[in-house]
Amino acid sequence: MNWTDIGALASPGYTGIIDFDGSTNPLKSRAGFTAQSAGYPAYVTATVALGVAFNGSTVKVRFRGATDEGTGATGWDLARASFDGISNTPFPSRVPVVACLNP
Repeated sequence: MNWTDIGALASPGYTGIIDFDGSTNPLKSRAGFTAQSAGYPAYVTATVALGVAFNGSTVKVRFRGATDEGTGATGWDLARASFDGISNTPFPSRVPVVACLNP
C-alpha cells in the first residue's frame, strides 16, 4: 500500500515544516499544519479537492498528529469530515479512538 500526502492540496494549506531540534518525531521535516491555527479558538474549514486523480481507486484517508518531546499542550481537533462525489459507502467500518498518552 502506498500513501499519498493529500494535505498539500488543502485550502488553506500547510502552515510550516514539522522541525523540532533534536526531535525523534517520525514526521520531522515534513510539511504540516503547525503552530496555532489562524482561526483559534474557532474551527477553520479546510478543503481538499482531489479532482479525478483517484477515480476508480480504493482510497483510505488518515489523519496524523505529532508533537515534540517538550510539549504537553492540546493538539488539534477534527470536528467533521465529509466527502462529495463518491459512489460507494465511504466508511464500511470504524476504527476506535486512540487514547491520549499524556493526559
